[in-house]
Amino acid sequence: MLDFSWSELLMVAVVAIIAIGPKQLPDMLYGLGRIVRRLQYMRFALGKQFDDFMEQSDLAEMRKISDHVHEIGNTIHHVEHDEIEAEKKIAAEEKNGEKKNGGE
Repeated sequence: MLDFSWSELLMVAVVAIIAIGPKQLPDMLYGLGRIVRRLQYMRFALGKQFDDFMEQSDLAEMRKISDHVHEIGNTIHHVEHDEIEAEKKIAAEEKNGEKKNGGE
């Protein structure tokens, strides 16, 4: 991202010494260091919040999927149960029909 060569860094240092002055340069670098440190902390904090949000979002989505799968499983179970009951009823009716036909 930031690609500086040694000659460019040396040029920036020379311009900084001339423009700012050698007595104020340590204070200026100290302030710049504090700003960079704050920016790094802000980046860390935002990254942490983003990771937490993504984790919570993933968990919520996983819960929704789990609930949906559970509902589908219940529906399938009820359909199977209804089909078994219907088959038993048909078998019983056929059995009763055979008894009536056999008895006549």
